[in-house]
Amino acid sequence: MINHYKTRGVFILELSDEITLTTLADIRSRIDALNLPQYPKVVIDLSQVSFFDSSGMGYLVILIKNVKLAQGRIALASPKQMVRKLLTAIKVDKFVDIYEDVEEAIEALTAGEKEE
Repeated sequence: MINHYKTRGVFILELSDEITLTTLADIRSRIDALNLPQYPKVVIDLSQVSFFDSSGMGYLVILIKNVKLAQGRIALASPKQMVRKLLTAIKVDKFVDIYEDVEEAIEALTAGEKEE
């Protein structure tokens, strides 16, 4: 349900399947153990998420808020049409940028940085 890696100084969190009340406890404990706010740049890849219920959306908003409170930058990438509609309906897109794919999100978060 979750995978993660780091590339070009950006922490990528890949979520998959349904993020609902019944799956959230396990997902939340695994993500919380990663301590996302420690990373200055985070992309959450939603390409494999088929559905969020209100509990899942609420947790996503908490993740976004926690990274931003730690002065980090965060972006969402590759949401399927239904997930994008949910994000737009609750106005998440007003607080975090949503990109078509992970590469586009990485480019946006690293824009202006020199390659090492």
